[in-house]
Amino acid sequence: MYIINLQKLILRYIFYIFVSLAFTKYYYLLTYESYPPAYASNVAEFTADKVFQKRFLVPLISKYTSELTILNFDQSLKAYTSISTLFLIIGFGSILKIICPNINTNVWSLFILIPVTWNYVFLNSIYHAYDIPTLTFYCVALSLYINKRYNLFYCVYLLATFNRESTCFITITIFLIYFKFDNIRSLKFIIRKNLFLLKHLFIQSLLWTSIIIIIRHMVSENPGIIYEKPYSAINFFNDILEGNASWPFLNNDHFLSNPRSFFTLFAFIWILIPVLWSEIPLHIKKLLLVIPVYLVPLYFYANIMETRVYHELNIIISLVSVCALHNFVKSNSTKHKDSCYANCS
Repeated sequence: MYIINLQKLILRYIFYIFVSLAFTKYYYLLTYESYPPAYASNVAEFTADKVFQKRFLVPLISKYTSELTILNFDQSLKAYTSISTLFLIIGFGSILKIICPNINTNVWSLFILIPVTWNYVFLNSIYHAYDIPTLTFYCVALSLYINKRYNLFYCVYLLATFNRESTCFITITIFLIYFKFDNIRSLKFIIRKNLFLLKHLFIQSLLWTSIIIIIRHMVSENPGIIYEKPYSAINFFNDILEGNASWPFLNNDHFLSNPRSFFTLFAFIWILIPVLWSEIPLHIKKLLLVIPVYLVPLYFYANIMETRVYHELNIIISLVSVCALHNFVKSNSTKHKDSCYANCS
């Protein structure tokens, strides 16, 4: 039995590797670096604009990989994208197994690639080296914390913050999952009940703040500003209503290049959430609170019309959607069996 299970595990991971390689191939075929101050090669040399230079982990590692191995810089970037995609699938499955017991993660782990492929490959044409690793770090970090592997968690958290500063949403997600509001008596009682969690939240906040300060100091001599001024979201939605092309959707003759395709964000999987709302457990619904918290800074500091900027929300929406769909299928299967049993009796 052990040998059979080991063979199945190996075959599953081989399949995941092929899926990751296929995703990477089409990701690089259909996206490109469009803005020289953001080129990964410039980030690796610390000559990029501040807003891009502060996310230097993958380009820098790729640079050293190309110097120490037979891979060139471009091949190194692709290799790390493939590795990130593989661990994204594994990390997503690991979280699913915990929050949605009895689910077959062999198949459902791949669900995350539906919104990711749609948002990053089909609707998006812009490549940044930190995009896919951001999703992976978020998934892996949550999985490690949930599984109480705190030492590894903080190692991943540290690396992730050098990749992209949105690791603060890891902390916010952990807070929403674990903070206990029930039986509120006093502030002292709430603190005592959540003391262990609050200690971790404090450590994470301190670590995040320290790294952000260090990074800002590291990129202080680079050109540009630390946060770019976003394009007007109001103008973008006005262009949609008037049928005009609008960046980054610049060709109304093709659906995927038409601004109206923006409304297909996440490949419509979010529809499962309101439709199957009753199938979602309360502790899973709490994850959805990350969405409004995420959208506020997104509106002020990012181009919301870029489908690639909804990084962590791909994970949140996918987790809740899968749980809703799995519970719906499971409950209907049980009802069908009960009905068959009653008819046979």
